[in-house]
Amino acid sequence: MKSLWRLDLSKNNLSGSIPDCWDTPYLERMDFSFNNLSGPIPSSIKHLNVLLSLHLSNNQLSGQIPHGLSYCGLLMFLDLGDNNLNGGIPTWMGGDTLPMLQVLRLTGNELSGHIPPEICSFQLVRLLDLSRNGLTGSIPPCFGLMTGFNLDKYRSDWSTLVSRSHFASLSPPSMTATGEREHITQVMKGVDSDYTQIALQLVTILDLSSNSLVGMLPKELCNLFGLRGLNVSHNHLNGSIPYRIGDMTSIESLDLSDNLLTGNIPTSISALTSLDHLNLSHNNLSGEIPKGSQMQTLQDPSIYADNPLLCADFLQRKCHSTASIPHPPGYTGWEDGHDRGDRLEQLLFYAVMALGFGCGFWGAIGSLVVNSKWRKAFFEFAARVTD
Repeated sequence: MKSLWRLDLSKNNLSGSIPDCWDTPYLERMDFSFNNLSGPIPSSIKHLNVLLSLHLSNNQLSGQIPHGLSYCGLLMFLDLGDNNLNGGIPTWMGGDTLPMLQVLRLTGNELSGHIPPEICSFQLVRLLDLSRNGLTGSIPPCFGLMTGFNLDKYRSDWSTLVSRSHFASLSPPSMTATGEREHITQVMKGVDSDYTQIALQLVTILDLSSNSLVGMLPKELCNLFGLRGLNVSHNHLNGSIPYRIGDMTSIESLDLSDNLLTGNIPTSISALTSLDHLNLSHNNLSGEIPKGSQMQTLQDPSIYADNPLLCADFLQRKCHSTASIPHPPGYTGWEDGHDRGDRLEQLLFYAVMALGFGCGFWGAIGSLVVNSKWRKAFFEFAARVTD
């Protein structure tokens, strides 16, 4: 078995645990997905130093994500989805440890804790699925710095980043050979889609749905102009939809449903000409649904269901003239939940100004009301000035 370089036992009825005796120096691809395997991921996997692809999804594996995977520095595809893995996402999981990683699927497990910011250091990841876990805390704003979501679909962009890695001499030929055999099942536009071969180089998806994430939707996500699918549904996110959502020019699928989002739907959403799957249902959004050429194709009432303060003709809820106030390009005002501090500061400014005016006015007029000598002198002065 020393010369084994590819092992595919997927889609069988295998049971029991994965043997903990891996010492196969040339193994590049391992696929045990869609079986009934249980127990932990073996620690001896750290000896697979040239492993490019590991698929263990759709089993009953348990325990934590082993630290031994950090020794597999050439990994490009890591799919551990739909198991019973627990614990937190390891802080070692990042671009410094796995610099070649392109696909990371941890969906459908029992992972908990916060999303570590180290995960933002991946430079090549184009598919990141952390959905259907028990993750808490807020969405790290550093997701907006993940360059893999903005890489062009052409191979030249990949070659540039690969050439900067520590494994430049080994990675390019293996990347091509392995990519032609990969197979990933991923939810996109609300349905399971199969991605194989070249399709994996074109897909860019960030899925954080069905967790317990809180806080606001980071406006930094709008920097991901190459992202095609964003799903943060079924969380506890609040605040408003960032006004710069229109900067995500490649987005095809946007799901923000089942959260606690408030405020108007930004008018910039009309600029998303590639958008053909939208779900904003089950929030607390209000005001008029923006109009535009692209929004005319997204008039299914189910897209906006359970937002009683939203109005549009196709919802049979007429909008008042003040329901939606147009904003100039680049506006980042009160409709953006990230500017609540500015709103509070402005309200305090008006309150202090009103208080100052009241003190000044009654300080002058009040003295005339109380002191008869001052009042008599004031009116005599006013009479002389008038004469």
